[in-house]
Amino acid sequence: MPLPAVYAVRRKAAYPHPRKARGFPGGMAAGRGDAAPGAPGFMKPDIHRIGERSSAMKFVCPVCGYVFDEAQEKAAFSSLPETWQCPICKAPKSLFTPQNGEGPAVSGEPAQAEELRPLTPGELAAVFSNLARGCEKQYHPEEEACFQELAAYFAGLAPQEPDASVAQLLALFQEDLAQGYPAYQAAAQAAGDRGSQRVRVWGEKVTTMVRSLLEQYLRQGEDFLKNTQVWVCTVCGFVYVGDVPPELCPVCKVPAWKFEKVEGRKAL
Repeated sequence: MPLPAVYAVRRKAAYPHPRKARGFPGGMAAGRGDAAPGAPGFMKPDIHRIGERSSAMKFVCPVCGYVFDEAQEKAAFSSLPETWQCPICKAPKSLFTPQNGEGPAVSGEPAQAEELRPLTPGELAAVFSNLARGCEKQYHPEEEACFQELAAYFAGLAPQEPDASVAQLLALFQEDLAQGYPAYQAAAQAAGDRGSQRVRVWGEKVTTMVRSLLEQYLRQGEDFLKNTQVWVCTVCGFVYVGDVPPELCPVCKVPAWKFEKVEGRKAL
């Protein structure tokens, strides 16, 4: 029986409702429930169960917010195999953090104003691609087509990275998580910009998940994607590896039909 229910039963037995009491000053009936501590009728709280309950911990998935409650699951988080994944978003066990009842700590200093510089073709391609996606969500097809054309133009001007690798990409994600997002959050909080803070939350969750997927790919190689599918949320960019997309995006909560299947590119 869960602990609250145990105490509800014991409290009811020890202290009957005053309206049901008969013939005792103050409305309480004499009997088993009125026994003083040490008397035969006294029911002492189960100290061992309290200790077990209070030592149970909760661990939180930083991507979707799923909470693994040791008391509810009746299992220690440490006893789970290292291959265990979040049942909602499939984030690995290594990403989970203990729940301390407080919000995530914000580290990093407010970003310093950079000297203005021209954006590179690759950066412009990314900006226009995001604007095209935003126009799609707002049902502005003409503007969407215009931004897509601009994104394709600048993508064609971007030079190819000669030494591009998964490890190099992973290092960029790690740099963003360690430095970029904390500085972004500090600057957004200092400016009181709640919209930017929400964008930061989504971006950091998606980046955390993609970093995890890249780490798994480095360990397992092509076997990681063998006999499965890759899906991307078209709203927030969350990446999901599985046969079918989740019913709801773990990050932005849009339905499954907002996911797009990533088709592998054939080598030329």
